[in-house]
Amino acid sequence: MAARATYAPTQIRNVALIGHRSSGKTSLAEAILAIAGAVRAPGSVTAGTALLDFDDVERRKQQSLQTGFAWVEWGGGLLQILDTPGLNALAYERLLGISVAEVAIVVVDAGEDLGAAAELAFADSLQRGVPTMVFVNKLDRPHDLGAVLESLQSAAGDRRVVPVEAPVGEGGQCTGVVDLLTGAVDMKEGAEPFSGMQSWMTRFAEQLTESVALTDDALLEHYLEYLEVPPERLQAALAKAVGRGEIVPVLFGSATNGYGVHRLLDFVAAYAPTAASRKGPTAFEYDGTPVELGPEGPLVAQLVATQLDADGQPYHVLRVWQGEAKPNQTWVNADTGESGRIRKLYKLRGPRRAAASNTCAGSLVATWDPLPGRPGACFNTGPKLLVPAPDVPPSMMAYALFPKSDRDARRLQEALNQLLSMDGSLELHTDETTGRLLLRGFSDAHLDLALERLHSRLGVDVHADLPPIPYREIPARVVNGVSGVHRKEDNHGLPVEFGACQVDVAPLSPDEGVGFEDAHPDPEELPRKFRPAIDEGVRRALEHGPTAGYPVLGAAVRLTGGEYDILQSTEDHFRIAGEIATRSALEQAGTHILEPWWQVDVYARGNEVGHVIAEISSRRGRIVGLEVLGAETRVCAHMPYRDLRTFGPRLQGATSGRGRFYGEFSHYEPAPDHILTEAIADSPFRHAS
Repeated sequence: MAARATYAPTQIRNVALIGHRSSGKTSLAEAILAIAGAVRAPGSVTAGTALLDFDDVERRKQQSLQTGFAWVEWGGGLLQILDTPGLNALAYERLLGISVAEVAIVVVDAGEDLGAAAELAFADSLQRGVPTMVFVNKLDRPHDLGAVLESLQSAAGDRRVVPVEAPVGEGGQCTGVVDLLTGAVDMKEGAEPFSGMQSWMTRFAEQLTESVALTDDALLEHYLEYLEVPPERLQAALAKAVGRGEIVPVLFGSATNGYGVHRLLDFVAAYAPTAASRKGPTAFEYDGTPVELGPEGPLVAQLVATQLDADGQPYHVLRVWQGEAKPNQTWVNADTGESGRIRKLYKLRGPRRAAASNTCAGSLVATWDPLPGRPGACFNTGPKLLVPAPDVPPSMMAYALFPKSDRDARRLQEALNQLLSMDGSLELHTDETTGRLLLRGFSDAHLDLALERLHSRLGVDVHADLPPIPYREIPARVVNGVSGVHRKEDNHGLPVEFGACQVDVAPLSPDEGVGFEDAHPDPEELPRKFRPAIDEGVRRALEHGPTAGYPVLGAAVRLTGGEYDILQSTEDHFRIAGEIATRSALEQAGTHILEPWWQVDVYARGNEVGHVIAEISSRRGRIVGLEVLGAETRVCAHMPYRDLRTFGPRLQGATSGRGRFYGEFSHYEPAPDHILTEAIADSPFRHAS
């Protein structure tokens, strides 16, 4: 299993397979392994034998739920495969895979729509400046090739989508492909080499020559004069155009039938940039100074994934950007300063591992030694150099978690920490009002997968519910002169504890919070040393309103009177008296329930804006602005948090998975009558007031 040679960065290519689920990414990776001689026969996703989908949940669901890693030797170089998950819920794993690759291959099912995940994957790779190719898979099934190419060009924007092969055969009868650059043929076993040849070849060849010529002025001049381009000049210019991202080459084939995969490997080896030729990311020193990374120098490596092996042990996969990864080094997290001692390094093919003999810049290496950091983190062995991670998709959904048993409760925090170390796009918060654990993620599908992993791989079961709504209460009217007395007597009726005060309560705007005013003028009646204790008691009473126990906002409390006993009174007695007086005043005033509203920015394509606005309006939302941002439109709105909690899944449905939103708390408004009963019944503080 060990590589037969040590490769230099000029011979290494990292290849990210991206696209919609069920497009055949993993089947393509399995076919690559078989054709390159890394395995005897390709594994099957549907049969549960795929090498790269080795997790039990992946095999049960027949889909990739984490990035699979493998390597093959081809064309005198090393190809390192990253089979990224196709679910849009796992977009951050896809982003990480793209960000560390020399080339991204968008895998498309010829017989299906491009798919939201494929469009987003296409946009991610092009936006990050990663050279991109397309492999149109399942060509042996019925399809409309013209429609496929049209949708690809639409997704690519101003970049030219150019076939570099022509299929042999019509529709679902395709039996092979012809390389337009060399004339080489890759056919299904037993098929006639040129049966069913169609007009695609002439059309695609002309398009290829013209598109490549447009990327090179000298070549264009030659083409316009002679109406042809020498093959060697065409191939050299194509390689440069692919490396610059000006051309998106399209190849065809069938991963399950084997044809087209050999030509894909040849094309990647000939035209994709290497780890040395592709311009790497810009790193930054501790003070923000940018640094261009190169093959030589102290180690700079980025964490691509943390996963669990078959025994439940965590391991880490990293991309080496600079220097050489060596055993028995101490790696330091460039962001946190935490460090880990790395004793052994490995190369991976799915669950199989072998000692890494090639760890130069461009390498993907794995370690089972503890490493402090989440996917995207950067590690150094020398001066601090930080490679920024991709932006994390917005958290559009949250679950409140409740352990199912005492055993689960004891293990929950540790398991959640492990879960977060495996998924860099999850967030864990504690609700500031109730203290409940909130798990936030990109979507409900994202969170459901996280909880399934928590159960199946980490052995902890939880109940999950929507997060509690932080309702608040506000005084309904002004009340004056409400007394609060704390008095405790001994067996003879003599006071041993005493404190008394008098307060007024008035409503304010919710934005003003709560306030305490010491308006008692006579220190003889009530010494000033007791007044901070009364203030503390007042604020304690405002933690729970009388209607449903929610914290009180918009309340002004004025201290207007009080009595003390020179021998028996203490600060504790007046703290209790202040709380009693304020609670009594709130009960007399009554309270209205307020509900929280958020300000949200929703991003959607222009043709989806109407659906988005309708969805917002159906949730009592108010549109406050629209802004066109190229192909997208930003919809600014105010929405009640009660309805925003489930807006993410509805937005995904209204936008075919392309929409996203960012939100933050804005203000409180009186709760409408139709949700008051629900707010009172659902209060976690009903017995606290």
